[in-house]
Formats: sequence, C-alpha cells, structure tokens
Amino acid sequence: MLLQKIRLYSLVMISMIQVQSAHADLDLSLHRNNNNPSDFKYMVPRSAVMFSPRWANNILNPQEYLDQALRFNATNITWHYPRDAKSVEPFSDELIQLARTNAYGFSNFNCGLPSTTNIVASACIDANGIPVGVNGSTTTFHPNTDTASFRNEVKSFLANAKLANCNSFHQDNPQFMVVRQSAGCMTNINKDIVQQKVFNYYEWLHSEILRVYDGGTKPMSYNKKFADVGKDEADSSYNMLAPYFNSVTAEVEEERSNPKDMYYVIQQINQEALNLSTSTVLVSRNAYKHQRHIAMSYALLAPAVAPYDTFIAVGEDRFYGNAADYANYYSMIRKNKSYFDGFGTLKDIYIEKSNSGDQKFSKYGKIFQAKANERPNMMAVLRANGDRRVLHVVNTQGDKRFFTIYMDKSLFKTIPVSASVVTPEKTDPTLLAVVYEAEFNRVKVSVPTFNIWSVVNFN
Repeated sequence: MLLQKIRLYSLVMISMIQVQSAHADLDLSLHRNNNNPSDFKYMVPRSAVMFSPRWANNILNPQEYLDQALRFNATNITWHYPRDAKSVEPFSDELIQLARTNAYGFSNFNCGLPSTTNIVASACIDANGIPVGVNGSTTTFHPNTDTASFRNEVKSFLANAKLANCNSFHQDNPQFMVVRQSAGCMTNINKDIVQQKVFNYYEWLHSEILRVYDGGTKPMSYNKKFADVGKDEADSSYNMLAPYFNSVTAEVEEERSNPKDMYYVIQQINQEALNLSTSTVLVSRNAYKHQRHIAMSYALLAPAVAPYDTFIAVGEDRFYGNAADYANYYSMIRKNKSYFDGFGTLKDIYIEKSNSGDQKFSKYGKIFQAKANERPNMMAVLRANGDRRVLHVVNTQGDKRFFTIYMDKSLFKTIPVSASVVTPEKTDPTLLAVVYEAEFNRVKVSVPTFNIWSVVNFN
C-alpha cells in the first residue's frame, strides 16, 4: 500500500508540473498566502472557523443560521448559495446583508457557483437529444458549459454576487460537465476533448471574474471526496483542476478520518503535490468522531467546517450538529489563534496505531513517544513559524490519556526552556516543564492527561 501511495504521489507531482507549465500565467494570477509567498495557495487564516449556511435563504430563516454560526464561534461564511443565484435581476442576499451587520460582524463570504441549470438551452443533451436531469429531475439539469446560454447564467450570477458582497467562490462538483458522462452528457466525445472543455471553461470563468470585479482576482475552492484519492482516473482528473483553484474542501468519509489517511490526503497530496490549501467536512453523525476530526484537521492546517447542515448521502436527512458539542474546540482555536496562523512549516509528524501491520510512522524520524506500545492511536505534529514551534497531540484512543513526547534537538532553532498547553477543556494556557536531554540530544515534554487534543506552545 505504501509503495502504491508513493507511486501515486510521484505521478501527481509529474502531472502537476506539466499542467502548471501549461497554465503558468493563470496560476500566477491567483491569490497566494501574503505572509509566506512560498507557501501553498491559501484562502483563509489557519485559525479560521468556517460555517456553511448552504441554502439558508431558501430553507430556514437566515437569522437562525447566523445565530448557529455564532454558537459555533465561526469567523467565516463558506459554501453559501446566494438567494436567486440564477436570477438576471440584481439582488442583495438576505443572509449576507444580515451577516455584515454589527450584530454578527462577518466579512468573508464564500459563495457557491452554479453547477446545475433549470434552462433547457443550457443543459447537457444525451444521445437521444434529451436534457440530462440531476438525479432524474425533469426541471434541474447538468449544464453544458460550452453553451452561450449557460455562460450567460454564470455572468448574471457573478454580477449579482458582486452586488451581494461575495468575495470568494466555491465550485461544487468541479467536473460537473465531465463526470456526468456516465449519465449521458457528451458520451460521444473523446475524453481528452472533454477535459479540454473543462480547462476552457475555468479559464473563461477566471477571466469573467476579473472583468466583473474590475480586475481583482477572487479565490476559488472546490470539493473532493477522500474516497476519490488513490483512484487513478478520478484522482488525476480532479488533480488536473488544481491550477484553477486556491483551495479544496475535502469531504471525509467516516472511515477515512484517521491520522494516516488525513496526513496522506491533506499534507502530501493537497498541500505538497497540488499546492492547495484544504478545509474539511466530515460525513458523520457521531459527535465524538467530529471532535476527533476537528483536532486532526487543524493539526494538519485544514480548518474543519462546523458540523451543521452536513450532507450525508442522497436520500438521507442532513446532519445538524449541536453547537454545544463543538463550541469549546472552536473557542480554543480562536482564543489561541497565534498557535495556528503562520505555522505553515511541518517539522515532523509521528503517528502510532494499534494494529501491528502499519504501527508507527514518522516523516523524518525525529519525533517519538515514550512507552509507545502502551499508548497507541495518537498523532503528534510539530509545526514551525520562524523560530517558534507548536506541537499538536491528538488522542484517537477514545479515553483520557497523557503522553511523553521526545523531539530531536535539530527540530528547534534554539532549545526551548518552557512551554504552555491548551485544550478544548482548558483554553487558557497552562505552563509545562521542558527537559533537554543532552545525552540523547533531544527535547522532552510531558503532556498532561487530556481527552482528544492538546496544543503545546514552546517558549
């Protein structure tokens, strides 16, 4: 399995070099992290708490969604579909209007781009000349992005989005005009030609955003299932889109929300191979698994979208998490944002699992834990911001535990003399002792007993 992942990683790197050279000018026009130009493309601070109201204007009172956002301690509105997104008439989105007031104070609005159409002239047509409906619908269709009709819909949406104060965009199912071939769209067209149609559409979309926003680029995100990573065809086709986007929202299946898979997809593929920042959405109804996922995701620099109004499966009710189960996690992040923002450099990661076949993993072999076999199912991530170091320790065992972590001296600019720790249960820093063991040339810190997540700041 590891060899397969290395091979896939190499193929992704090669394909991305080829794609980026073909679209270098476009890539340079996209937003990058202003604090660290060499870092992967980034849309939001790493301490961001993201809340997705989706279709709040159409389903419930927008105020109720915004009240929920405050309960989750949210800072950013993401993946929101503005009211009347396809209307040709100017509109002002009710939720965004309310969110910008002093009562809520939001200023970052990531708005969902059109990925379906209700206009027959904009629709994909199957071999029999029938518009291809979404999930069999006869009124909502998969679009043909080559048509002037659909592009006019997108132009209208962008004009309205500017009026509504949308300042970044999200593309749901970014290959909606390609992956739907199995549903009848473009079945008689060569795959390479279809792929080029995708590239052409996104180049056109970026140029249209530049025009509508008077020459200003706007960050764009798209979503991708964890299950697609490692499937050569699905994975490579999504990866080819990376130069057109700044960020990916990873939809994480419950069984893939574990340290090894999270590290592989978020760090190795999204951030290192594709130069994309990541946010995550866990597809689960389990509160404990959401808490554990939030910890792992933020440790890997991927803000976890608040578990509210979460898609689970076609035909199933969406999940509306209780903010009381998660508010302290997001509160810890906001209260200690200096432990997250700017920490883009991974110094090392250590993962310990209980199964014997793939028990231990460390990227550089410079972090390990004492009595590891007695405390499996954990992850330790050391991150750097200049001379500063922060250590995330995530306990995935399911009961309270403490950990003693050893780190090679070379991981630090200078030997730390002290540290402080925060947890979702204790958001104010508590002092910790740090020991330098000269005989072994390593730094030792003992992290007191905690539930799921501890963040240690070295001084």
